[in-house]
Amino acid sequence: MTDATDVEHRPIYRRLFSPWSTGLASVMLGASFLLPESGMGLPLCWIKALTGLPCPGCGLTRSITNISHLHFADAAGFHPFGFPLYALSLVLVVALVWPRARRTLVRSLVRHDALARRAYWAFVGSFIVFGVGRIAVAIVAPETVAHL
Repeated sequence: MTDATDVEHRPIYRRLFSPWSTGLASVMLGASFLLPESGMGLPLCWIKALTGLPCPGCGLTRSITNISHLHFADAAGFHPFGFPLYALSLVLVVALVWPRARRTLVRSLVRHDALARRAYWAFVGSFIVFGVGRIAVAIVAPETVAHL
């Protein structure tokens, strides 16, 4: 049985290159070319359905779909974190289908684990701060996030 400290000290490459992460990245990128840029018209976010406020991830699917359709300004309007997540997903898919690239990336992440760990947590933290800030904006000016 693993405890919380084991998970915290697990090398970052194990999180990034887990079967769950690479599988999700593959499905997400593949679907992003098939989905319409404006969305499916179905509400996917249960938080927004319950509260009327966007969650930190609201708009990510449409952002990534718009990147695949080369509509970058629209992608940024839906969610600015779509760009780094898209890039990371591309890296994960390339590493999945090209073992040499995977070995090179894993060696680099092992060598720079402390830096990679800080970058990972900085990304997670900034994602949460962005999400909380967007919720605050939605409370004050709901029309600014009505498109999500």
